[in-house]
Amino acid sequence: ALLSLVRCVGVLACGGAGERESGGAADRATYLGDQATSTIKAFRDADPSIAKFFDTAHAYAVFPEIAKGGFIAGAASGEGVVYRGGAVVGYAKMTQVTVGAQVGGQAYSQIVFMQDAATFERFTQPRTDFAATASGVIVKAGGAAANDYNQGVAVFVRPLGGAMAEAAIGGQKFTYRPK
Repeated sequence: ALLSLVRCVGVLACGGAGERESGGAADRATYLGDQATSTIKAFRDADPSIAKFFDTAHAYAVFPEIAKGGFIAGAASGEGVVYRGGAVVGYAKMTQVTVGAQVGGQAYSQIVFMQDAATFERFTQPRTDFAATASGVIVKAGGAAANDYNQGVAVFVRPLGGAMAEAAIGGQKFTYRPK
C-alpha cells in the first residue's frame, strides 16, 4: 500500500485523475472543480464552524486529495482549485518535501484560507514558498471555532486514509495558475 501511495504522489485522485488528463484541460478542470465542491461540502459537514472562514476569507485554495509518502525522506503533492469571492479564479499545485524520521503513507484533503489581499497576492507569486503547514488543523466538529489565522493563513486538513508516523521538517510550496 505504501508503494502504491508513493507512486501516486504528484497525481490527483490516484487511479483516476491521470487518466482524465488525456481528455483535455477542460475535462480535467471540470473534474477538479467537482472534487473541490465535494471537498468543501465534506469540510462543512465535518465542522459547521468552518463557515466563518468561508465567509470572511479573501480567498481560499481547496485541495481535494494530497498524497503523502515517506521512508526517511518524504514527499507530498496535490492539485487544487482557488476561489476568491466564491468564484473560481485559478488552480494551484502543492508540493512538499520532508526530511526526518518518517514511515508510511497517507492521503488527505486540505483547504488553505487567505485572510486578505496581501496574503492572496503572496500566494499567487511564482516560485514563492508559502508556509501553510505551520497552522494546519485537523477538521473535527467545533474545531474551526477555536482557531484563527496565523500570519494571514488558516489551514485545515481532513484525513482520507492511510497512516504515517513522522517527526520530520519540511514546508509546502504552492504554484498558482490563473483561470
